Amino acid sequence: MFVSCSKDEETVLQLTSASVRNAPKEVFQHLITFDCNVPWTATVDVPWCTISQNQGNGNSPGQILVTGEANLTIEGRTANIIIQAGLLSKKVTLVQAAIIPALLISPAFIPVNGEQEYSITITSNWQWTATVNDAANNWCTVTPNSGFGDKTITVSVAKNYAYARRFAFISIISENVQKTDTILQIDGEAYSDPSIAVAINGVTWATRNVGNFGTFTDFSTDPGKYYQFNRTTGYSYIAGNIEPAFDSEYNAAYSDWILLNDPCPCGWRLPTETELSDLYKSGFFWVDEPAGAWLGPDAASATFVAPGNAIFLPAKGLISNSAMVSPEEGYYWTSTQRTSATTNFGYMLTFGQSSQLWGGGTDKTSALLIRCVKE
Repeated sequence: MFVSCSKDEETVLQLTSASVRNAPKEVFQHLITFDCNVPWTATVDVPWCTISQNQGNGNSPGQILVTGEANLTIEGRTANIIIQAGLLSKKVTLVQAAIIPALLISPAFIPVNGEQEYSITITSNWQWTATVNDAANNWCTVTPNSGFGDKTITVSVAKNYAYARRFAFISIISENVQKTDTILQIDGEAYSDPSIAVAINGVTWATRNVGNFGTFTDFSTDPGKYYQFNRTTGYSYIAGNIEPAFDSEYNAAYSDWILLNDPCPCGWRLPTETELSDLYKSGFFWVDEPAGAWLGPDAASATFVAPGNAIFLPAKGLISNSAMVSPEEGYYWTSTQRTSATTNFGYMLTFGQSSQLWGGGTDKTSALLIRCVKE
């Protein structure tokens, strides 16, 4: 007698595609393929993924189409698809990338006249906040100061009652991305004293030096403050001491003096190389007491009582490397730098009792006096 018997067919469940897939942050679809010879079921463990079918009879190669939603978070995430066939199971893991915060603003620089409202357009794909620097938050505000995605915010600027132009920095931050919009309020209070202005060669010159940022000194013999090229800090030299602490770091910026850093009062600016050169050439006369020079057509006859068509520039040296240099000579910045990109000098007027020199240049880190022209 011969007895025949057959062994039950062995269960097969074998993935024919990768068990780990990288998915983009956008809406995506992935096809999972596998071999299976028995009925099977499939599940997914996250709500942001769906599967095209969750079961099969095992009579043919299995396929599951996975559809994932866009990831609108800044953290990566995973979805696990479990395929179960009898006692066997296989897991396919989809790793979805996080959103990369993007941020653009327009414009990035707003010149402001008077008490007005202005708009900044934010283009973003994530949450953001907008803040105003502490020094300006009493006159400049933004609304709204936070949001998600694209938005236009309103900048409200109060009237400027000071002589100095002022600026605010609006920082817009989206996670680790930051953009800054500069609000420059150009107009402020104008000096009403007619003795401050003298027209020479078609250019209106101030009769006093710059003191604190945005202000003139009280007297034409007062040298005022010393400024480094294209920087806003004014230095005083009193009894051998420089205040505040002098910044000797090399100024590597290759640029003329920009309006944002111009220490002249509202309605005034630094003279160009040509303007200061023409002033010097129109007339020069040195005086010992107080030390300085008259410049202009009436330089030789000018006095403080009757200056005529001339202005007086005090000679009080310059500051370099935290020390006063040549206190018996005059040094005044123009707004013009040397034209060669290999030099880091600015043009200046320099003069003394025994030497008259126009067209000199010095390191931008040096601090010189400032005389302004009317805009």
